[in-house]
Amino acid sequence: MINTENEKKNTEIKLKPLIVKSILGLLVLTLFMVLFSLFFEESLIKYSKNFVDNYGVIALFLSFFATAISPFPLPDHAASAFALIGGMDFWLNVGISTLGSFFGAIIAYGMGKTLKKTKLYKLLVSKYEDQAIRLVNKYGMKSIAIAALTPIPDSPLSWIAGTLNLPFNKFLIVYFVCRLIKISYFLWFIKLGLLSV
Repeated sequence: MINTENEKKNTEIKLKPLIVKSILGLLVLTLFMVLFSLFFEESLIKYSKNFVDNYGVIALFLSFFATAISPFPLPDHAASAFALIGGMDFWLNVGISTLGSFFGAIIAYGMGKTLKKTKLYKLLVSKYEDQAIRLVNKYGMKSIAIAALTPIPDSPLSWIAGTLNLPFNKFLIVYFVCRLIKISYFLWFIKLGLLSV
């Protein structure tokens, strides 16, 4: 009985606090961008323009691709923020970031499916595996959507989706749409913070 209650507590996704944390996080991000722009605007613009001019679309794609493949959570929005500040078109940025994330998730799904019984898999995924499996078993595709839309790291869940053989086509659709939405609203808040200066 105690194990069941503990498992239930560990797998519950409390949407209200998650939404509040997401909104607060975006507000803090916007405030941070306003303050950062006030004090470091020239350096930030110079570095960002350099990023776009020298690395641009390829670096942006590879950044999102690499973080989506990772079996452990990594931040992935710094490159899109630099690209936006450096003058890359908003929708081009959203598109490239989403595609990088999408193709990385395909690889992560395949790696989860292929490596699930190996020592390498255990080494890479073991820290997040139990909780992620419980979440996916309980919520199915909703867990993928929630992770792709909120601050919950989505890359470990892509591995677990492959491990648990979630329907691949459904996974791709849910992941793509939700990441497109998340990347769009993240960049919109970055833009909002920069425009308010």
